[in-house]
Amino acid sequence: MNYEDQPAKDAKAGCKIKALIKKIKETVPIYVYFCAALFVISIAAYLIMKKSVAFADFLNGTVSHGIRSALTWIFSVFPFSFIEMLLIVSPILAFLLVFVAIRTAKKSPRHAIRFVCAVLSVAFVVLSVFFIG
Repeated sequence: MNYEDQPAKDAKAGCKIKALIKKIKETVPIYVYFCAALFVISIAAYLIMKKSVAFADFLNGTVSHGIRSALTWIFSVFPFSFIEMLLIVSPILAFLLVFVAIRTAKKSPRHAIRFVCAVLSVAFVVLSVFFIG
């Protein structure tokens, strides 16, 4: 094997990685990064709460209380349980998500990736509220 060709191969691989990172930055919206960071922080807080009772008490008394109060205020306008309604209509929502994903994928792959990122962002935020709230 000729070792003189190795730096050239490494340079080509480095260019491909840089091009991939540039393409990701162009395609993925910035809010996805924030939602993913919020999700990672909430997972870390959840794991710390499982190990430390003092931290769990602190978080339940301050941050979680504020989140629960805000959610109660927002959803108090509905005369029914909003979460139960979402559970009941979740098969319809899942079908609609798949339908819209297929339609956006027909437009272009970039639209499909942005749609999936938006859905993932909503899932990240909902799961973050679940873990912290």
